[in-house]
Amino acid sequence: MRGRNRFSKPQRHCRDDFSCGTNSDDRSGDGRSRLAQPATGVVSADVAAAQALGGLLLNQGGWTGSVAATCFALSSTLYSYLFLRARSIPVSLAWLGLLASVLLVVLIPAQLAGLIEGPVTDFMWIPMLVFEVGLALWLLIKGVAMRANQPS
Repeated sequence: MRGRNRFSKPQRHCRDDFSCGTNSDDRSGDGRSRLAQPATGVVSADVAAAQALGGLLLNQGGWTGSVAATCFALSSTLYSYLFLRARSIPVSLAWLGLLASVLLVVLIPAQLAGLIEGPVTDFMWIPMLVFEVGLALWLLIKGVAMRANQPS
């Protein structure tokens, strides 16, 4: 800690190859932090396995989006059911959300299995769009209906 007290900022230095570092990060003496240093002792089988796994994940054909959409549909079903039970939004809007969510819970795995394809896979999202936009407008304009506290 030559000439520095504990409150001073570390000095930055940049090299000709535009790599910058701080004196406190420089553990190796060559201006790079430990995280920027290449790994040592990497087995070529590990590299090949990592490349194979990366290739597999990149070439899945979009099924990860369908899995995420199924999770969204399941959670939307739960939220719509809770809205319906609580009566905090209009009942018709809660039923629309519940029906749209159940429709997606059934049709997204069917699409993933290859049972349905074509324009149906696009049109199945329209009821959810109507519910989501309607719910957003309702919550922005009216808010949630609060129940009066009832003594037990």
